[in-house]
Amino acid sequence: MGTRVGAGLRRCQARTMSGTIVRMSFTELTEAFFMKSAGWEAVKNARALLAGGKVISSNWTPPLLKGVVQEGTSLYRAGLVIKGPVDIDNLCTCRASREAGIICAHSVALGLHHLLSTKAPPRGSDTATPLPARPGVRPLAHEPQPQPGPKFKRAANGERLEISVILPPTFTAGIERGKVMVTFEGKWSRGRAPLSALPMNQPFALSPEDTRLLDKAEELAGNETPGGLMLSLVELTQLLDALAGHPRVALGRNPPLTVSATAWRVPVEATLEISGEIRLNLPADLQPPTLIAGESLWVFRRATSARLAQRNRAESP
Repeated sequence: MGTRVGAGLRRCQARTMSGTIVRMSFTELTEAFFMKSAGWEAVKNARALLAGGKVISSNWTPPLLKGVVQEGTSLYRAGLVIKGPVDIDNLCTCRASREAGIICAHSVALGLHHLLSTKAPPRGSDTATPLPARPGVRPLAHEPQPQPGPKFKRAANGERLEISVILPPTFTAGIERGKVMVTFEGKWSRGRAPLSALPMNQPFALSPEDTRLLDKAEELAGNETPGGLMLSLVELTQLLDALAGHPRVALGRNPPLTVSATAWRVPVEATLEISGEIRLNLPADLQPPTLIAGESLWVFRRATSARLAQRNRAESP
């Protein structure tokens, strides 16, 4: 498995040719590219965020564009995985990204911020092109961009926090594609928000279930507190191991999803044929489950009254 980058992603493997390491080429970032991939409305709103000084940081390390954008009182850890002109994954945890699956203005703003920060100064100028100042902040010479802490603090006597995990309604389709977006939200005294939008200097107290979950989520996110992760199936099964028995897992905004480490016993029916052969069949009314193959084998199945995801140890009844 490749090295994880940022939100649990895998970096493309470099190829060796005649003793030379050759890095794969990726789409070049331009404003025209964002106009074509995200649309005029997203670019217009992204320009407004950039002009208002709402982009706190940006980084482009192909194929990953990531950074932090402020909107209102929320901080969004946004970004894009750009593998081609039309092969793009949005990592932003905002509602538009989660529910509509679009490329949002937050992630586009990161790209515009990166383009502006790397733009060459005009001839005769010995200073870099200045970035828009944040409203209400007096610019100081060599003042660094404020960087939010990558992980929020934990303390036994801190503010009580409950973590919820939201899988996409298109969960089974994501399994077939080999990548699934997982969103993490926190509920505390001031409401509910993506984990990455919570104040990083505020100590939080977690239950044992949430501690186990957050340890694994931060490991998959490269030692940061994530608001969302795009996971491979191997990484998804690692997360499922940490989610076993967790009380707040759901598909979209549907009722809770049960994640159980108890092995699913496959209901096999055996029939003795006249020829003496024994035929093994699944019950006719059994809906075939969806297999999730990674470091461990899990099944996802829909029952009439509940949805159940379980680790499969290939046990027979």
